[in-house]
Amino acid sequence: MLDSAVKDAARGSEIALNEYQAGTVDYTTVATAQATQLSTEESALNVKQQRLLSTVSLIGDLGGDWAETGRRADRATRVMRHSAETDARTRRLP
Repeated sequence: MLDSAVKDAARGSEIALNEYQAGTVDYTTVATAQATQLSTEESALNVKQQRLLSTVSLIGDLGGDWAETGRRADRATRVMRHSAETDARTRRLP
């Protein structure tokens, strides 16, 4: 939804500039359209930033952190690899 609002605002700025160049509107219309576009883009970025911050906060609230998550993933990978190697050796036994 935000992406479409940003695209619509950019399109509005483009139309306003084209109309100004054609002489059908004054530059105030272009400036207003560009201000609206900038405001819409800023709002979209703020929402994206808030989503990222909320994700980080949720991970912390659940008792994890980025470093700990990485260590767990590394350990899980080692355990799975060891298990696969053990299975392969077991299958080769006569």
